[in-house]
Amino acid sequence: MLFPRRYTYAQERSFDVAQQAAKSKEQPQAEDIQDFRKRAEKLKIMKDTGLISEEEFAKIKQQTLSELDKDSMTQSANKPLSAEEINVSALLERIFLFLEDGNWKMADKYCERVLDLDPRNAQAYLGKMMAERHVYTKELLVDCEETFWGDRNFSKALRFGNKEFSSELMEINSQICDRGVLGNS
Repeated sequence: MLFPRRYTYAQERSFDVAQQAAKSKEQPQAEDIQDFRKRAEKLKIMKDTGLISEEEFAKIKQQTLSELDKDSMTQSANKPLSAEEINVSALLERIFLFLEDGNWKMADKYCERVLDLDPRNAQAYLGKMMAERHVYTKELLVDCEETFWGDRNFSKALRFGNKEFSSELMEINSQICDRGVLGNS
């Protein structure tokens, strides 16, 4: 009868380092995330079946998360901007200039242009929310009369924004709640 052997950390990291280095730096992050999910599922099965201990599982998980963060930061830093990304960046700049000028209609129109190019752009959803509420700058969002709960654009900005961006929006919403203003539900 064969007994399952315990895997070491080095054995678990089944991907070939040479293959990883050979990957193009311009591969989408979605592939990195899919790879991470596959490895996470495999690790969980190994933990559940007793092939690795809880401590080993925690160590591998933490190191894998660190590597994923480093890889995605390196890829984004080394990747040249495409024409589409440059267009989105310029359009976003225009959106916030329109907002500063109180040109709500043009700000909303440009938000739609950004979302046509990048439907997951959190900044564009923020811009739409600001245009709807007639808010000139992000800093003035805290002065809104209603919280953002139930606002479609707020929900999408949170969903598509990075951790820092989403935390900042949640903090602004919390400040409105702290003032005792009722929600928008």
